[in-house]
Amino acid sequence: MSSSAEGAPAAALNDASVVKQPESSLPALISPSKQQQGPAARRDSANDSRVLKLKGLPYTTSEQQVLDFFVGYNVNEVAFVYEPDGRPSGLAFAEFATREEALQALSKNGEYLGDRYVRLLHVPKQEMEEQVRLGTLAIPGAQAKMRQKIMRGMMQVMPHGYAPAATPAAPMAVIGTDSKTIKIRGLPFRATPLDIFNFFENYAVIAESLQLGVDALGRPSGEAWLTFSSSDEALRAVRERNRHYLGNRYLELSLT
Repeated sequence: MSSSAEGAPAAALNDASVVKQPESSLPALISPSKQQQGPAARRDSANDSRVLKLKGLPYTTSEQQVLDFFVGYNVNEVAFVYEPDGRPSGLAFAEFATREEALQALSKNGEYLGDRYVRLLHVPKQEMEEQVRLGTLAIPGAQAKMRQKIMRGMMQVMPHGYAPAATPAAPMAVIGTDSKTIKIRGLPFRATPLDIFNFFENYAVIAESLQLGVDALGRPSGEAWLTFSSSDEALRAVRERNRHYLGNRYLELSLT
């Protein structure tokens, strides 16, 4: 009898060791904001979304090509995602008129656009907005229109050694002061469009004119071209910002 009496506390202890915490106490351990950010909350957000994420796009894809890919569906907006060096990433977002259309458009998952098949994912709109906030497209405040134009693929990437077709480079001896476009040399290789716009934040630039140079391997060449609202504004930028630093490198500016 003594042995059974002695074993009773041990059995009680073992039982207590496997008792789970009441579910009612769990919210005290996890804040409501954290609960909302869990997988279930993200699924709910995606279920209500009108946005599809496109993966595997050809790097030269235009907005019109995406619209043609979704012919028969009402697409409100197409937004492209760029790498930090300004090159296309092959990712884009398409926002449809309704959630139902977005879900129907998923039937095109795996179809080809050009020579590449496209993967489609139904994602929360917040994912698209997060790309804008965190990516190279994060141009706040007064730069919002610039951001929208860049998102629509209006920024160009130029091969090394080529000047923009609209503003061909002329010999230095004959360059006048009536040009609205400047050539930028010495950019850090990791410089983003946002970095360049911030460098010229006190000047009136034409955002969609920004053209980044790349070498034969598609890597940043450290060159860019940017057009200003007037020749006077371009000249002022050259005079005031030439040889100023962006990051740890100074930039050489010249009219083209």
